[in-house]
Amino acid sequence: MLISADELDLDNVSPLEKILLCQKVGQFLRGSHADDERMVVEAIAQMLAVDINESVREKLAFELRNCTQLDPDIAEIIARDIQQVAQPFLAETIVFSDEHLARLVPELQKFAHVTLAKRKDLGEQAVFALVSFAGDEAVTYVIRNSDIAIPGSGIGKIIDRFSAQRSMMNYLSQRGDIPLNLLDRLAGLIADAYRTAMISHYKMDAQLAGKLTSNAKFDSVWDKVIQATDTQIHGYALDLHHDGKLTPSLICDIGERGSYAFIVSAFSVISGRTRAEVKGIMSLYNPKDFVGLLRECHFGDEYGPVMLKLVKKYNGKK
Repeated sequence: MLISADELDLDNVSPLEKILLCQKVGQFLRGSHADDERMVVEAIAQMLAVDINESVREKLAFELRNCTQLDPDIAEIIARDIQQVAQPFLAETIVFSDEHLARLVPELQKFAHVTLAKRKDLGEQAVFALVSFAGDEAVTYVIRNSDIAIPGSGIGKIIDRFSAQRSMMNYLSQRGDIPLNLLDRLAGLIADAYRTAMISHYKMDAQLAGKLTSNAKFDSVWDKVIQATDTQIHGYALDLHHDGKLTPSLICDIGERGSYAFIVSAFSVISGRTRAEVKGIMSLYNPKDFVGLLRECHFGDEYGPVMLKLVKKYNGKK
């Protein structure tokens, strides 16, 4: 098949003849040949890769998908093509290095991202590129692909980009390669059943497991409080108290995050005083009144100093 690209006038060749030529090109490039012979055939392949006829390009991509070596320019042309051309090639080709594929990912279309995410042989650089640039469908396939490793930076990127998508976070929690420093963050984004399974999988001690569970519950409370009016917050505090969930640790946590209204409502609900009364006592005009309020709420020595520190902060006192 020693014919130069200059000698082959593809403009005067029918689509059927080009398709047959694609088959011959593929057969040649899948074999072992001298470099100068490969260069001639690859020049023909490059012309076929940009042919106006989709069927020609589709046939070429299919024939080249199993090549062990291929001119990177040809491989990139095919990878950027339409779905029926690029998808079969991207699903099987091994001509891209991990680094090369990672550079290419931002330029590829959605279908290409999904195709790559289903592969079993992706390197960490390509995986990180996918979770950084691909959409939620492709990233979900990455998360559920147990044959590939997601680097710690990739896990963090997924949480950064998709923390609001509960189903994705649930799937993420089922992986076995989550860095320990991200477990706390992830625990607040997943359903209770998945959190329990994650704690069991990573064999956390009771203290850490309890912390993760509490933090997750506190996160869900904060998500509601941060968007609510003072009246809505008071109603929410009433509900929490009725359910036995208005604990000192929760009050301190939400207070430290920045909701003075929640602290006021919590003390009001537990003590039976009005919010106006509680606000007056929390002005600390008479510190003894605040100590009395703590006792009315049955907050012991563990939480009393923390509550006082929070109230002083909101009053601008040291």
